[in-house]
Amino acid sequence: MNIAFLIERNVYFKTFGPLIDRALEMGHKVFCLHNYNQSRTGPKSYQFPYIGQTPKFQNGQVISFNFPTEDNFVERILANGIEAVISLDFVDKYLAVREKIKKDKVFWLALQNGFDTGLISGKNLSAPDKFFIYSWEWLEWILNYLGRGNREELKDRVEPVGFWLCEKNNLSSPERIRNKWGIPLDKKVVLLLPFPFGSSQKTFWTKYVYGTRFFSKQNDYNVCLAIRKFCDNNNATLLVKCRKKDPAKDYLIKMADKVIYDESFYPSTTMECFSIADICFNFYSTAAIESVAMGVSNVCIAPDTADWKDIQGVLWQTILAKEKDFFDFQGASYLKTISEIINNLPKQSFADFSFNNENQTQYLQKFANSNIETASLNIILEIEKLVKKE
Repeated sequence: MNIAFLIERNVYFKTFGPLIDRALEMGHKVFCLHNYNQSRTGPKSYQFPYIGQTPKFQNGQVISFNFPTEDNFVERILANGIEAVISLDFVDKYLAVREKIKKDKVFWLALQNGFDTGLISGKNLSAPDKFFIYSWEWLEWILNYLGRGNREELKDRVEPVGFWLCEKNNLSSPERIRNKWGIPLDKKVVLLLPFPFGSSQKTFWTKYVYGTRFFSKQNDYNVCLAIRKFCDNNNATLLVKCRKKDPAKDYLIKMADKVIYDESFYPSTTMECFSIADICFNFYSTAAIESVAMGVSNVCIAPDTADWKDIQGVLWQTILAKEKDFFDFQGASYLKTISEIINNLPKQSFADFSFNNENQTQYLQKFANSNIETASLNIILEIEKLVKKE
């Protein structure tokens, strides 16, 4: 079977990597089609999908092409006998090209991309031949957010397959990762995914979820300082993972033992961080499921009660009403307000954020169909069924 992955940004390899490796392992021919019809400047220019940044895979090599136009994309698909195209989510701009290759019996598959699936491509759930999501729970949330539809209408199009990003066989050993970053083997690791000041500051996410009161470096400084004190009082290393578009603040650089950016998209640097972390602090990030799936206690830092009146986004109102336990699930993920972090965290220990395997299982049953080691296999097998049926 010939499978193509649509590479819109180089960071997509974090999501596609496990699937590509699984397809190669199963003997399929894999193509990566890089979209060169986009800007190479701006805050996300570092994510431009240059072919030269294609990672190496454990189970073979991919064939890479770039395409400058939509017609060129179609030509690449048909000239190479590609039978299935896989995209991250499914957005409106794919509709036209989807129709062009559909008549040549080329299948289109889409993958869930965290919460963004509900916001960005939820209305297009039925557009591809299959839309792979983590679990049925996500479909219920998406339909609730859209305010229409039901599971029965989409049962032939949407397939819950599990959470494939955390397949640990694609990672280096924790010892090797610690050595690479100079982190002692005998110290616990506190991972911080910082609040994204900068490029995210003007987006609905920041304004609606955290409210205008959080827009102060003093608040951010105090949160970072509390996490630093927690590390000092518990003999732990503070590892900070940032993105280039949201560089670490000077005060955080001074507090951290190690600050890193994306060194690799597959295995992803974030997954490498989780493989050595004991606890992760973040701000309403879908990293919560990555953390729990990797066996790491997650702590979501939430707005203080007084700030909740500033939450106006329908998306986040829905999330917090229906899926609050995605962030607040005893024994797996903990929800703490900004004030609680600043005032209480320095006096706490790892035991206050204990990780329970039974709770992890319950969390993953709900949000990942309990499949975190076989999800990529589930996806490739489903694609095989579609192609063979044709």
